[in-house]
Amino acid sequence: MHNYTVVNSQNQLRETAPLLTFRQIRVLFFMPNHAIIVAAGSGRRFGGLKQFLDLNGKPLMLHAIERFQREPVVNTITVVVPQARIPYMKKLKKVYDITKIRHIINGGTRRQDSVLNALRRIKQTRGCIIIHDGVRPIFARGLIRKGIRLCRTHKAVVVGAPVRETIKEVKRRAVIRTIQRQHLFLIKTPQLISNFPSCFSIKKSCVISQIIRRFYALY
Repeated sequence: MHNYTVVNSQNQLRETAPLLTFRQIRVLFFMPNHAIIVAAGSGRRFGGLKQFLDLNGKPLMLHAIERFQREPVVNTITVVVPQARIPYMKKLKKVYDITKIRHIINGGTRRQDSVLNALRRIKQTRGCIIIHDGVRPIFARGLIRKGIRLCRTHKAVVVGAPVRETIKEVKRRAVIRTIQRQHLFLIKTPQLISNFPSCFSIKKSCVISQIIRRFYALY
């Protein structure tokens, strides 16, 4: 069982890039890394499909996809969208020349179902699988590479930010206690898994939350 790992993107912005060792270069550039962009949400809370909202002339999710398209250490991209939006996504791939997209697939009922659908399409179990939300186009430069390097050591890495606000446990509208926040993180994406075995043969009973429980937190 691995410990949790969380990445504080604010710290990442302040870091200077260190010189890479030969092993790190091999990990980054000679092992295949596969990105899964999850954008199959129904937008029930938001009131619409926010992943397709226009941002500076492009759908929001396309900005996230292009971050991975431009990243040399990412080899392939699998995009998960609602069934009705698959033809539109195929058109975007062609218009914007997103050459790394290998699969455009239908999402599931829940986010973990969508991730599971994507994992089943990735036959290659070497390298890292990078799971990212399509509505998160803004993240620190170098975060993907840092996550991959850590993933080789800890097998799973999840990005997060320390909780700054005061957290209370409440029962029947009464405050029970104040929860110590030094051990609390807001979990974000990307989330990375290294050498994930037999992704395409996982049973339906597997939920992504069980995988995340084994993550090492980077912060």
